[in-house]
Amino acid sequence: MTIRVSVFVLVWVLVTGGVAHAQDVEPEPATGEEIARGVVRGIRRGIALGPTIGTFGAYAPSPGELDAGLSFGLELVLFKTTIPTPARVREIAKEKAKEKLARVIAERFAGQQPDRAVLEQLMREIIAQVREEVLAALGAKPRRLEPPRLAIAVEANYLFGPADWLPRLGLGVGIGPVTIGPTFSVRFGDDTVARLGGELTVRPMLTRSPRSPVLDLYLRGDFELHARDQNDDQIVLGARLLLDLI
Repeated sequence: MTIRVSVFVLVWVLVTGGVAHAQDVEPEPATGEEIARGVVRGIRRGIALGPTIGTFGAYAPSPGELDAGLSFGLELVLFKTTIPTPARVREIAKEKAKEKLARVIAERFAGQQPDRAVLEQLMREIIAQVREEVLAALGAKPRRLEPPRLAIAVEANYLFGPADWLPRLGLGVGIGPVTIGPTFSVRFGDDTVARLGGELTVRPMLTRSPRSPVLDLYLRGDFELHARDQNDDQIVLGARLLLDLI
């Protein structure tokens, strides 16, 4: 019963903002500032939009020919970053504090009822510890490889061999650490050829800052939609750099 009452009091303190009145605890506005910074960091790392530049190699299995080229375009990538909303942060703090309080009381008092003053001091200490843990988590360095949610790219590819341009539209859906999706391109040269492809891409961020360039490393298959006896399918391996402007 004592543990239940203690947990209830602790939850009430956290919900009503009483942490600000405990000894050795920073004022509540500092927590709000850290949460706001975490929200901004999460949103900025969750969206990458900007121009791209890259290079690739292409292999046509049927004639066994190799080619290379450059790409230029515009890309939007959405990542599954964590947005630490105030409600979510408070919920995490409540759960961590309840678990720690119950564990400490069980270990320290072995079933005996603690003195009220001792219990209040213990609550202050646990609240302060949990608060520091939550703030440390908010300020933790983000991962270089954030799981992607969605990617949309429009680009122009230039093939060195035939000196042809290929406008391309690509869509990728996040599955774990990669995106998988279709691409559609049109090749302008001696013959105008439409190609449908599929692309597998991993997108590591080059820095841990809120706004980071993204490096797309991709493997793609391009398949001719008509005149297949005159045109060749291709396997493409390449990299492009997304310069994030958001």
